[in-house]
Amino acid sequence: MNAYYSVLDLPEDATLEQIKTQFRRMVRIFHPDRFSEPDDRQFAESKMRDLNVAYNALLQQAKLKQKFKDIRSRASRKSKSARQGNVDSVKEAASDSVVNIDTPFLENGQLMSVGLLCAAMLIDLFILLSLIIPWA
Repeated sequence: MNAYYSVLDLPEDATLEQIKTQFRRMVRIFHPDRFSEPDDRQFAESKMRDLNVAYNALLQQAKLKQKFKDIRSRASRKSKSARQGNVDSVKEAASDSVVNIDTPFLENGQLMSVGLLCAAMLIDLFILLSLIIPWA
C-alpha cells in the first residue's frame, strides 16, 4: 500500500478527498494527450496506468476503512445496549450483519472474493461475540 501513496505523492494518512484531488491533479499533468513526442507519450501512458492502479487501490481501501469504522461504531453502540440488558439489541445486531451468506455480492453486483467473504464473516463473528460476552 505504501507504494500506492508514493505513486500519487501522498502521505499515508491521506483522506479520501485528498486522494481524489491529488489523482485529478496528476492526471492533468501526465495525461498522454498532452505529449506529442512518442517517447514522452509512452512514458505518460505508463505513468497513467500506475496512477489508475494506485488510485483504485487507495479508493477501495478508503471506502473499506469508512465502512468498517461505521460498523465498529454501530457495534459499539449495540454492545453497550446489550451489556445493559437489552435483548432486542442483540437480535438486531445479529440481523444487521456485514455479509449475507446467501448472497455474497458487493454493492456493484460483483461476486465477493473468498478472502473478502471470510473477512466479512470474521467481522460478523466478532460483533456477535462482543454483544454476547461483556468486556466490561
